[in-house]
Amino acid sequence: MLSCLLPEQFTGEPRGVAASFRTSFPEDVREKVLRRWQDYGFADPARPPYNQPC
Repeated sequence: MLSCLLPEQFTGEPRGVAASFRTSFPEDVREKVLRRWQDYGFADPARPPYNQPC
């Protein structure tokens, strides 16, 4: 995520932070969501393109 502040509203270098399912949630939460993924109406996460690295 990046700050939406205007350049004159911050000092220093803007630093982007990587955000993804893998890096934003603890492992137990990710496992629970993936176990129920199809129950939520989504395609099987074990099939492409979901099994590709982020």
